[in-house]
Amino acid sequence: MVCPDLLDDVLLRVLDNARKFAAPERSLQIDVELGYVENYVTVTVTDNGIGLPLAVIPLIFEPFYQYNRDEREQQGLGIGLAIVKQAMKIMGGKIEVSSVVNEGSTFSLYFPVANPG
Repeated sequence: MVCPDLLDDVLLRVLDNARKFAAPERSLQIDVELGYVENYVTVTVTDNGIGLPLAVIPLIFEPFYQYNRDEREQQGLGIGLAIVKQAMKIMGGKIEVSSVVNEGSTFSLYFPVANPG
């Protein structure tokens, strides 16, 4: 079941992450799309930031991990995406990430639709 407080927190963390990892040579662009896939409402956040190598994607959900910390020191502890992943699990949803280095990332959030039955 989707909890409104967790929903707010998840969306703010994903949007803040897109802002933090903007590419310095480009104007920040963040696109948000809503959709429906099978039994999920989807929220897709796409940015034109620095992007992530494929091998790093599983690591970004680990507590205290920050990609490229030595080159791009970010404020915070590196727990935002770990919280997002756990919150999505608690709500019965999931998160998926696709990314291209130097082009940007897409975070897709899947929120379960309540069964009216």
